[in-house]
Amino acid sequence: MTQPTFHYSPLRKLLHWAGVVLIGGALLSILLREGVEDTALRAGLLQGHILGGVFLLLLWPGRVLLRMREGMAPPPRSASAKQAHAAHWVHTALYGAMALQPLLGWAYQSARGKAVILPGVGTLPALCAKNSLLSDIFGVMHEGVGWGFAALIGLHVAAALYHSVVCRDGVVQRMLPRALAKV
Repeated sequence: MTQPTFHYSPLRKLLHWAGVVLIGGALLSILLREGVEDTALRAGLLQGHILGGVFLLLLWPGRVLLRMREGMAPPPRSASAKQAHAAHWVHTALYGAMALQPLLGWAYQSARGKAVILPGVGTLPALCAKNSLLSDIFGVMHEGVGWGFAALIGLHVAAALYHSVVCRDGVVQRMLPRALAKV
């Protein structure tokens, strides 16, 4: 396996892995909620889902600024031009979904007349007035974009596994902390 010479900055790695935890937590909490009957636990899982989305949205500008400053990693030698092009568009779509999904969730909560509360900070402003039609629309959009987001994440993970297992080109090590990248 060839070790890459390019590594993302420690801050970019931190934001990437923080995003993984937030997205994973938001997804897990909403999926677990479906099988729970206890009202208090359902409310707690929903709050966890919402907080994951809010924090993901708060990290988004930093991720975008770092991406603009540092750029995208050069494609590995093993990648074709089509693979490099696909990677660019999948990453762009992931960045878009990281902003759109939480915004749709926030709009959905607002249209339902529900506050989005950030503990220790307060209530976030409503993005729209209570409106049952908008609530239905935002709810469908939030779920649809969520499944699309999950598909993009699946593509991203599959590509990482392909590079790690098949190509063995060191692409995955670019995003790992240096201590793990040497393993």
